[in-house]
Order: sequence, then structure tokens, then C-alpha cells
Amino acid sequence: MSCEGHSHDHEHQAEESISLHDHIDLSQVFCLNEHTHNAGRRILKSYVERFNGRPTLQSQRDPDELPELLLHVPFTEAVKVHSISIQGLASLSMVGLADGEPTSAPCTVRVFVNRSDLDFEMAREDLEPAAIVHLAPPEHMNDIIDDVSNSASDRNVTVSATLDYPLRPAGRFQSCTSISLYFGGNFASMATDQLLGHGSSNNNSHQEASVDFSSIEDGEYVPTEISYVGFKGIGTSHKRRVVKAIYETRGMKKDHKVPEGNFGASHGFT
Repeated sequence: MSCEGHSHDHEHQAEESISLHDHIDLSQVFCLNEHTHNAGRRILKSYVERFNGRPTLQSQRDPDELPELLLHVPFTEAVKVHSISIQGLASLSMVGLADGEPTSAPCTVRVFVNRSDLDFEMAREDLEPAAIVHLAPPEHMNDIIDDVSNSASDRNVTVSATLDYPLRPAGRFQSCTSISLYFGGNFASMATDQLLGHGSSNNNSHQEASVDFSSIEDGEYVPTEISYVGFKGIGTSHKRRVVKAIYETRGMKKDHKVPEGNFGASHGFT
């Protein structure tokens, strides 16, 4: 099967490009709008654990809001990032949550380099990303595995594979101290946007998904769910300098003067 925009990793790694998992500063990873605290860290699995379907990262469930995620991944040293791998469970999964509510794999990701100050508005509209990656639906991987399995001489061999998306232009990813990933929607949200008349920036992926989204309530969004994010490249041995920063994890009333009776977090993070 011919594929554009990505390559298939069939249990091997190119000599000059290895997993960067050991270069990730996991203690400093954070994700905005994650359904569970530190869920973003848990999908940055080791290379050998990349096929594990659990744990996953999900956006918070709100049928009226875009299922956005913003994952910030710092490295312990400057690295050259050659490719990224992102796995979702399905274009529409009914087993993503304990209550059986649907989730959906991401369809695009905006990639930012060396920006730890991003918020959703900046990532969505204000800043040009270093790259925009259009993701193949998870069902595409099943077709690849079937093709490889059918052509294998040993029919008892179990074939596993992931998709690697090369990051272009390569010059933008030569000295990365951090990568931030903005997931603005999923395959199900594309269907919802079409119902609402918003259109879609990635119609080709939606058509390729070939999934029946009729079980979704009209006009409602379902959470984005991701099971794995990984990077390949090489280290540069240039250690990242420590930057002291203070992050406000919970707004304090005394620091944000508002009219009496209007204090709350209806439009923010809690």
C-alpha cells in the first residue's frame, strides 16, 4: 500500500534516528485540558511500550466545546527531532471511557518548537506552527498490518507497526529544547463541524477514515483520545539551561479583582 506523508515503523529503527524517550524531561511535561492530572505524561511511553493501549490521554468532555489538547514536552538537552508518532484508539471509539461514552483519535496536530508559554488561543490562531501534521485514521494502520501479515512467509508471525510522520522543514527541528503539540480536533469533530456548517481543514483524512459517525448526537463534540506520542531523532549533548518560572495553577481571588458575585471559573481551568 502506498502512503504519503508518513512512514511505517515495522519493529525497527533507522540507525541515525532513535527514540528520544530517554531525553524527555517527564517531570516538566504538562498538558492543558487533560481529563486526568498528568495524563499527558503517561502517553509519552517508552518505545517498547508504544503498542500498549492504556493509559490514554483524553480531553475534558464538553459536547459544546472543541476537544482541544495542548501537550508541552521539554527535553533534558537540545535534540534534533526527525519524526513524530501519534496513536489513537479509533476514529470513533466506544470504549474510551468507563461509562462507554465515545472518544475519537486526533486528525491534525500543530507542532511548535521551544515555546513553553502557549495557550489555546496562541496555538489555535495567533502563532504560525513549525509544522502542521495531518494524521491518518487508526484504521489505516490495520490495513498496513493486514498487508504485511499476508505477505509474510511465516504466517505465525505477529506484525505490529506505528506510523512515523517526518517533521518538515527539517531545519526548524535541529535544536529543540521543547516541543508543544496542539490537537485542535478529532475525526468525530470533523463530522460535527460539517453538520454545523463549519467546514473542515482536513477533509481528506475524514474521507479516508470511512467510519460511521451517526451514533454521535447532532452538533455535539466528543473528547479526543490519544494512546501514544513518541519522537525520533538524535541528541546534541547540549544541556537545556534551567529557567526559573512561576506558574499559577489556581487563580486566587485576591489577585484577580472582579465585580462582587462574578468570581468563578466558568471560562477557565479548574
